Amino acid sequence: MPDNLLIPLPSIVLSLCMIIGGLFVFRRAYVKQLGELQERIISTYKAQNEALEKDLANLRHEITAMRLAFKQLGLEIEINGTTITIIDGQQAKRKRIIQVPTIEDEMH
Repeated sequence: MPDNLLIPLPSIVLSLCMIIGGLFVFRRAYVKQLGELQERIISTYKAQNEALEKDLANLRHEITAMRLAFKQLGLEIEINGTTITIIDGQQAKRKRIIQVPTIEDEMH
């Protein structure tokens, strides 16, 4: 093997080691950033979920109050899918049927 090929060999090996080491450092930093991003997204979704659960509890409370108020007025509400039936208990066989569109129907 000629001597002129052995002189740059250590610098080539050192350069390759630095490149490989840099790739490992870059990969570790990338994985760390992804982990932090994932944690932030999870905490955001948890906060949104808690807010939606509070809203749902409030809506259920409101619905219960409305049903009780209607009942005191002699009206009964039946919900079956998108159909809401209001029954007037004070007048025999009197029903009012209200068709409520779903959210998807309202968008179109």
